Amino acid sequence: MRFLADVMLEKTARWLRMAGLDVEKPTVQDDELILMHAKKNRLILLTCDEELYKKSVLSEADALLVPDASFEKQVAFIAGKFDIPLPDDIEPARCPVCNGVLEIEKPKDAKDIVPAKVYKLHKKYWKCKDCGKVYWKGTHWDKISDTIKRIKKEK
Repeated sequence: MRFLADVMLEKTARWLRMAGLDVEKPTVQDDELILMHAKKNRLILLTCDEELYKKSVLSEADALLVPDASFEKQVAFIAGKFDIPLPDDIEPARCPVCNGVLEIEKPKDAKDIVPAKVYKLHKKYWKCKDCGKVYWKGTHWDKISDTIKRIKKEK
């Protein structure tokens, strides 16, 4: 399942990506071009914009009208609508920033990229194939896990 999230759902899209979902963001702001991109690439449009949602229905593009709520409630809503399981322990798969695929990075290759303190503490890294951003399971990972647990309760 692949998605296209409008700009109103930027934070929600990042969290869906962290859960391993393929979520693109439009590179244009024109509703018609967004719909054309969604239809051509068989993406499910996620939007809070009722007008854009109505246009998508009329143009027979797959779309979901997401409630205007917290990102946690939005992620839970989307996961519930598409029966998407949210893992207890997220294993990085997609770049939350650009949606690129993450690949395991050898620690020696991450040495000059990550802060020295991080390099001393961690030995497992992921690098985005598209933007080159490097990730690791640092202290923020507990916060991410707690957020996912809250989202699962919303579902």
